[in-house]
Amino acid sequence: MKQTPITELTPGNEVAEEVLRAEIVRLRAEIVRLQAENALLREDGTSITLRDQFAMAALSGMLASSMSVAGNPAMKFSQYAYEYADAMLEAREEAKE
Repeated sequence: MKQTPITELTPGNEVAEEVLRAEIVRLRAEIVRLQAENALLREDGTSITLRDQFAMAALSGMLASSMSVAGNPAMKFSQYAYEYADAMLEAREEAKE
């Protein structure tokens, strides 16, 4: 699309209105993309990995179940979640072969 100089963006200018509508659509899409990207960031700014995502899913399932563990449940569930995540990643690689 041809760039319209800002001086031509006056009310009633159909080209200007079309340009502004297109820019609004583009900016909304960019906002959605950035929100999705930020949703996958840790507090320290590093990205959440696929392993982390698998562990989160496993942990959610374990916490929703009636599963119980001895000792420190938070630590045990976290360890189990990452064990499941590692197994998922391994199965994923085997499926590619």
